[in-house]
Amino acid sequence: MVTVCRNGVRDMAGNPITSFTSRYGNPVVDQGGARIRAHCRHVATVVMISGRLDSSNIDAAGRVAKRFVLPDKPIVLDLSEVTEFAPEALRFLQDLDDACAAADVRWAVIVGDAVSGAVLAANDVQLPVVSSVAQALHDFDDEILDRRRFLLPLLGKTA
Repeated sequence: MVTVCRNGVRDMAGNPITSFTSRYGNPVVDQGGARIRAHCRHVATVVMISGRLDSSNIDAAGRVAKRFVLPDKPIVLDLSEVTEFAPEALRFLQDLDDACAAADVRWAVIVGDAVSGAVLAANDVQLPVVSSVAQALHDFDDEILDRRRFLLPLLGKTA
């Protein structure tokens, strides 16, 4: 049995573990204090990161997050539960933006209190920030509907 406590995930003996599967089958991966979980939704893949993102774990967390950049599937990065966000962690967001651009994939990011200060301080960083996961999924869904509305007349069919 696995327990989740305030200091992280521990087994029955109280020893910390770095990865486990919840009862719903969504694995949580711990990368040096950054806990990462991904959910595949109909419209987009949602990657949630909680804990801290700093110089000690940013490269590992970035590798895990970039695994979910898939062709034709937008990605939503939820950083609302991040408790520490070092300024050098902005490189992680820029790398994810580059990976999404290379795969021609749209993405959105939800920032929490810890992340918003660093994002606002960096004037040269342009990120697709949205207020919530629901808003990001709604925006991506609207985009799909707009494309379909555009294509229907070309196909000679009506909605």
